[in-house]
Amino acid sequence: MAHLTAAFCVAFATHASATPTAGRIVGGVKDVFNKFSPTFGTGQGRKASTQGWTFGGWTPIVAMDAPEDEYDVELSDSEVDNSVDTEPYMAANGRVRGRDNTDFMMKGTDASLYGWLTLEDEGRAFEYTTDADGNVQVDEVPLDKVKPPCGLEEPEAPSREAEEQALEVHEEAYRGQDLRYLQSQPGARAVLLLDIDVYFRNKRTGDAVVRYDKRHFFENWQATAAGFSMFNLNVVTDHAVYDRTPIRNRVLACFYDQEGRSHAYPNSIGSNRCGSFNYRQRTGYGLGRTTLHEVGHQFSLRHDGDVTSSGRREYSNGLSAFRYVPIMGNFWRGNSWGSQALYQWSKGEYNGATNREDDLS
Repeated sequence: MAHLTAAFCVAFATHASATPTAGRIVGGVKDVFNKFSPTFGTGQGRKASTQGWTFGGWTPIVAMDAPEDEYDVELSDSEVDNSVDTEPYMAANGRVRGRDNTDFMMKGTDASLYGWLTLEDEGRAFEYTTDADGNVQVDEVPLDKVKPPCGLEEPEAPSREAEEQALEVHEEAYRGQDLRYLQSQPGARAVLLLDIDVYFRNKRTGDAVVRYDKRHFFENWQATAAGFSMFNLNVVTDHAVYDRTPIRNRVLACFYDQEGRSHAYPNSIGSNRCGSFNYRQRTGYGLGRTTLHEVGHQFSLRHDGDVTSSGRREYSNGLSAFRYVPIMGNFWRGNSWGSQALYQWSKGEYNGATNREDDLS
């Protein structure tokens, strides 16, 4: 899981093979770093926020050699961690000038940067990586490498008895806890914020809840916290805890009380980007498993599939004899198993596995 006890600057792990293209060198990594973090070296403290700053207008971002593939990017936010006790780190988000449904991200240190630019309406994406010579290179890649679709959908409801059994065994009952200040491991180095602001009329006050079931979200928080309990990661709903954490150690997941297909941006940790979008499920426990799966993608984990006599599946159904299913597989399979269901991170330790990556490493 990209070593949660260390800084969140990890290599991108693709879930789809990229179409080879002739890439282009954007510039030396230190030059590019300084371009996106102008406060680097100014001694302005651990964080120097540049909310809404656009470098005096628009910043040209070279995508490929063709002139029509040079884009101007407007930053929505750029943040620098320039503390004396750690290497400089920055993260920036933005969009392409004059184009709808576009996204831009750049993050990393002055020794290694990673980023991407997407143009959804055109079905195109560009990925920025740092090569062995210390240069930032850009390559055109398939859009689904940067923004992979997730085809899992919640199945028809099993018996309510099975769902209640699972909750009784795996989760504590909701007893009126304040949902704005939940923490799973106070003091942990890394923080995952489950952002529920969109549920409230008045952000961060907890007042005037709209179509909101507090028990539902408490169950979600518990399931997510349990799934990451083996790591030095504090799963929180408290924005103050998240804001105090160095940006390189942050993960942000957002929640929407509406119908939709949940999805995530791989390698979106270590930024202020909402890296996963999680939509309403029938139960909080179901939403919690969805959150684990999508946040797994934020850490660059790929789907756990399998090959059976019926063919290849993108999502493994696990082992019914053991009531086991991998979190990055078809976790909905466990719905009918009630209290016996076992959901775990995987390294492909089952017959026919199509993905042998160790989710815990």
